[in-house]
Amino acid sequence: MKDCFILATGNSMLSLTDREKEYIRSCKTISVNRYPCFYDKIGIIPDSNIYVDVDQKTESILRESSRKMGRFKMDYYTKPEHIDFLTKNCKNNWRLIPLKNYNQGKFSETIDGSLFWCSIVGMAINLSYILYPDSNIKVVGMDGGLMTHFWCKDMIAKPQNYTLDSQQNLDHSEKNNHHACEWWPRIYQTVNNFFENKPIKVFNCNQESWFVKNRYMQFGEVLKNYENSK
Repeated sequence: MKDCFILATGNSMLSLTDREKEYIRSCKTISVNRYPCFYDKIGIIPDSNIYVDVDQKTESILRESSRKMGRFKMDYYTKPEHIDFLTKNCKNNWRLIPLKNYNQGKFSETIDGSLFWCSIVGMAINLSYILYPDSNIKVVGMDGGLMTHFWCKDMIAKPQNYTLDSQQNLDHSEKNNHHACEWWPRIYQTVNNFFENKPIKVFNCNQESWFVKNRYMQFGEVLKNYENSK
């Protein structure tokens, strides 16, 4: 069974070993949200990124993502209005793919359908299933109640090393200490039910993750191959 990886933005990304990173690079990868803005801190260039948020930080995130990773070829899945902004204001070598519809009820079987949405990771899991149907899905950097994003500590300590667009990407997760925990209990059953009778499974690669400790996700090692695991 092959593996594909979702690159989230939790602090545990900094704990990946060189061997784990090398293996992740050999697999298909989808990053989420702000990861392209700070990918150089991890050193893994994703095959795709998915970003659909709309708030006061959106333009900063799009500009910084393009500035940092625009020279790489990548599929960028995002809202149509974000594609308009990227096309008019940013230079990149990406294939821009609009996501027009998504729902909170079920997984889609095709990219033309309405992708599942109740979190960006939930949407990325749905997209991974569609793009890589013969691969187990492993999520790295999905920590929940543990710390904050992997770039925050360094940004606070060395703000002079970051652009203004980068600094505007620092969000509230360090303050409330439960980033993303509030929505997963509402959707884990949808995820688990969908994959229950599928040959592929979904794993969280951080054993200390809030989602693993509270049994919302199954732990899986980055380097271990899981064949038809239950």
